[in-house]
Amino acid sequence: MIHRSREVNVDGVDCVVVASYSQSDSSRTPVTVYVNELNNAAMGDYVYAIGQSQTFLHHGTSSESGSGSGSIESLNLLLNKKLQRPVYLNVSGAAQVSTVSMFRAIVEVIDN
Repeated sequence: MIHRSREVNVDGVDCVVVASYSQSDSSRTPVTVYVNELNNAAMGDYVYAIGQSQTFLHHGTSSESGSGSGSIESLNLLLNKKLQRPVYLNVSGAAQVSTVSMFRAIVEVIDN
C-alpha cells in the first residue's frame, strides 16, 4: 500500500492532500483521497465512485463541503476516469478552489 501526503497550494488555498492506493495494477483496488484545507475541522462531502456511478457516504453542509456537491461529484468522476479505479474522495474546506485545479493537485500527489 502506498500512502502519500503533501501540503499544496491550490488557487491560493493551502491544503493537505493524502492519497492511499495499492501498488497493484488491478482496476478493482480503490484509491482513497482526502483533501483538507489547513486549519479546517469540519468534514465535507465524502463520495465513492466506481465507473459512472457514485454514492455519497457523507454530505457536508454547504459551509463545510467546500466546492459544493456538484464539484465534488465532477472531481470524483474525473479521478475515477483518469485512474481507472474506484475512488473514495473527501474534500473538506477549500471553497474557492476550482475542480480542475484540485484535480491537477491530486494527480500530482499520486503521480509523484
